Amino acid sequence: MSIPDQQVMWDRKFHAGEHDRYREGISDFARFAMEQIPDESKILELGCGVGADAAAFADAGHDVISTDFSGEVILQNRTRFLRSNLAFEQMDIASEYPFEAGQFDVVFSHLALHCIAPSLMPSVMAEVRRVLKPNGLLIF
Repeated sequence: MSIPDQQVMWDRKFHAGEHDRYREGISDFARFAMEQIPDESKILELGCGVGADAAAFADAGHDVISTDFSGEVILQNRTRFLRSNLAFEQMDIASEYPFEAGQFDVVFSHLALHCIAPSLMPSVMAEVRRVLKPNGLLIF
């Protein structure tokens, strides 16, 4: 399945509400990550899905930019999670990131990086490294 096909598939799933049950609670993985993240960090989330983890990070006092390649879920999240320290942006994590170098304390990804083709992983990791501050954390 190609990337555009996957994007259409995920847009359909999110539009149909197939993942709505995950909106209400933070994932176990994000709970673990929360213990590792320094206070008041700037976090980039790759592959946010329904946005519950991003909202939990924001509620804990972090500044969060949360991304997904599904435009449908980004629109839903922007409507549902209204916080001044939380932004949702549509982005393909296998492309160049629209962020300055050294901008984030943490890059967090629950499952999305596991879906990247092995041939793309070196360029994805180069972008992650580029946007992380020195000694920043990659949690995935």
